[in-house]
Amino acid sequence: MRKSRLKLGSKIGRPPDPTPVMNVNTQTMEYSEAVRSCSWEAERKYADKIKASCERLNLPMKLDKLTKGEGNCFMVAILQQLRSPDVYCNLSDSSKKLADDMDTMKLRRKVTEYITRSKHPRVKLMKEMYIPDPAVEDDPKTWQEYWERMQKDKQWPSQHFVQATAWSLNHDLWIMDTSCRKDFPYLTVSGNIDDPRDKADQDDPLLLGLVTGIHYQSLLMDWENMCEEKFLRIMKRRLEYDCDTEESPSKKLKTDVSLESCIKVD
Repeated sequence: MRKSRLKLGSKIGRPPDPTPVMNVNTQTMEYSEAVRSCSWEAERKYADKIKASCERLNLPMKLDKLTKGEGNCFMVAILQQLRSPDVYCNLSDSSKKLADDMDTMKLRRKVTEYITRSKHPRVKLMKEMYIPDPAVEDDPKTWQEYWERMQKDKQWPSQHFVQATAWSLNHDLWIMDTSCRKDFPYLTVSGNIDDPRDKADQDDPLLLGLVTGIHYQSLLMDWENMCEEKFLRIMKRRLEYDCDTEESPSKKLKTDVSLESCIKVD
């Protein structure tokens, strides 16, 4: 039976412990432990901002283990999400292996290989729309250069990589940006490449917090402090947003990848 992270009150057991790897302990840390580590001071500060924004927006989300920065926070946060018990139990074997390894470089390669090999019209359109940012001196000038750069360690993800990650994993991304408003509490990035209005694995969105333009942090659903009324209210706002963005394919693609606040983080 499929288990979902968006079923109110569901009890989901943890999967078998993923294969222990050295970098898990260096890329994530319990908040209580990080208080005693000077090297996690920035991550604690960012986590506090994200937590405060979740409370301000009345979102039923809480902090996961702290997500390390240093240029790879988006990759680490995505891998943390894949390791969440309620997501992990529904993953394919290949995605489980990716989560077990907790290897940011493997995730970079997976996303890059997916997008550079894809012949899908939406990928083709994204490629045609690619324009280097004139404000960034060393911004990749071509589509190929962009993806060559994204395979390197500690390279910040732009909206192209964020969208490509959702497509390659076939999971929606819910991104709670600290600049979000109550009428638009989080950004939705569709993981369904064929039809963004038909949510990909809609019961298993990957939950990310974002200090605008600076840092990503993995989030969890806060079931213990959420009532059914709050949950339904959040879902209603999401559905209203989805209905408001039913546009032509080309315009919708622009909406999907217009995460300008995600361009440079860490």
